[in-house]
Amino acid sequence: MKIAVSAYDISSPGNLGGNTRILIEYLRLWVRSEDITIFTTPTGAETFKKYKLHGKFKFKVIDLPSFFWKNFYARQIFLPFFLLPVVFDAKKNRFDLVYTATDFISDTFFGWFLKFLSHNHSLWLSTITLFILPPWSKNKSYGDIKYFPRIKYFYYWLYQKFIIFLSMASDMMFVTNELDKKFVTHPKKENILAIYGGIDFATASKTKKETVIYDCVFVGRLHPQKGIPFLIRAWKIIYQHEPNSRLAIIGNGEKKYVDEMKYLARKEGVSDSIDWLGFLDGIDKYSVFSKSRVFMHTSIYDNFGMAAAEAMGAGLPAVLFDIPAQRYSYPKGVLRARFLDTDDFGGQVISLLKSEKEYTALSKEAQEYAKSLDWNIRSAQALEFIRARL
Repeated sequence: MKIAVSAYDISSPGNLGGNTRILIEYLRLWVRSEDITIFTTPTGAETFKKYKLHGKFKFKVIDLPSFFWKNFYARQIFLPFFLLPVVFDAKKNRFDLVYTATDFISDTFFGWFLKFLSHNHSLWLSTITLFILPPWSKNKSYGDIKYFPRIKYFYYWLYQKFIIFLSMASDMMFVTNELDKKFVTHPKKENILAIYGGIDFATASKTKKETVIYDCVFVGRLHPQKGIPFLIRAWKIIYQHEPNSRLAIIGNGEKKYVDEMKYLARKEGVSDSIDWLGFLDGIDKYSVFSKSRVFMHTSIYDNFGMAAAEAMGAGLPAVLFDIPAQRYSYPKGVLRARFLDTDDFGGQVISLLKSEKEYTALSKEAQEYAKSLDWNIRSAQALEFIRARL
């Protein structure tokens, strides 16, 4: 099968988002049997190179002035125009499938236009990674949006409505939670696959427990969606109960927001008990897991969250807010706190840390469930789904 992958808006090497991780791990398996060409940017090519995939594919890299890569809004408005000659050239290759790796306009336009030019010879597999509910919605399926900047959220909601409108022309669609099928409009619901994410279970399960340094660990983008203020306030509950406890925070974000969160930690009196470790991946991340006991997953608007799965694969039970979408993502190996209730969240963590019996049982349950999320299993299931529809 000849596959064109549009990966113009994937993450940079030092800030790996969930959609990019899914793409990388799927292609790592698919390239064994499929003929794959990746259409991307210089930054995207660097990401593939960092994760040791650069020499395994054909690459078509579009190079534009740096302004476009640094300015998100300029990229969304103007990049489709620069992609026109690229898509016309791609048409000559008569790809069987075009897989758009993100739900940004650059990738979505590429898939939509290539399908149109090929007169449906190239089937289109679109992607919607996190469904955005209307700003006025009372639906709490994914959490709560009231802590997000209103104008920016409204813009993203309108933006995604347009993306979904274009994606209705796709032949297949990836979403990242079973619940997404209820909200995403597509003429063929049977051609939508909930892919969730995955983990390298072989690596995760080999994580050897070392001397505990961190009672808790958090991994994720430092962003309002990830509930960082709730993380800090829940941690305060734990720290007040056990003054010698420590928290590791792995991840990065916009400097202004990170500074605000560090200020909040100082204001709450817990800054000395928190290590802000920045972005870590692979062995470095699992090294922190080996020295930690409980994973704090404080997202307030989410449908999966692979970081928790990686921690669970290493034997760490997780505590998370009770969001309906996450009942699909994590049916086992977790404790659920009342939504946005930091007292309850902190109490759930304390109960795990105090009860060795409860901790051991939940740790085994978490690791057993994480085994089903192995990338080899997940990527093979996705490829089988595609082949059945070609």
